[in-house]
Amino acid sequence: NSSNIKLLIIGRLSSEKRIDRFINILSEMKKKSKHLNYKIIGYIAGEGGVYDNQYEYLIKKAENLNLNNKIIYFLGKVGVKKIKDLYNKCDIVICTSEFEGTPNVILEAMSCGLPVISTAVGDISNIISHGETGFIVDPYSQDRFIDYIMELIVNPEKRSKFGLCGRRVIEFKHSEKIVSKIIINKYNDLFHA
Repeated sequence: NSSNIKLLIIGRLSSEKRIDRFINILSEMKKKSKHLNYKIIGYIAGEGGVYDNQYEYLIKKAENLNLNNKIIYFLGKVGVKKIKDLYNKCDIVICTSEFEGTPNVILEAMSCGLPVISTAVGDISNIISHGETGFIVDPYSQDRFIDYIMELIVNPEKRSKFGLCGRRVIEFKHSEKIVSKIIINKYNDLFHA
């Protein structure tokens, strides 16, 4: 009885987001899943940047790796009304970027109770607690991504625990009420300095 594991990446289809790395990971996971009782499905949500649109390159890369349209889905831009449904149908969110600030994608995924596996760039290590709400990976270690994905696949309890812990982190550290207080305090500090 086979089940599907759905991986999700959301972001602009530009080189710094390293969607190509996500496609490589899917290809490797497809090979591994032949020996186990699951099928890997990858969803890519986002459209190309104005100056760095990699859409055609990414489509070709997926084709060259024999990732057909039952394994990888290029969704294009997903509207605000449908994004929560997309998160809710997926199991793990992946962030393969080489550069980030504080990515909303990670905050959104955690608020939906999903574990996140992400590169250790930008402010990400201040959001994800490695081994508690997800995993943080060296930006150049594709193999670690695969190891951590495998760990979450074979251990659905850990996947659920990471998701619940991530949701709590969002509620207590990144909710609208908390973030508003932080911003107001920062403005007050600047105003009274």
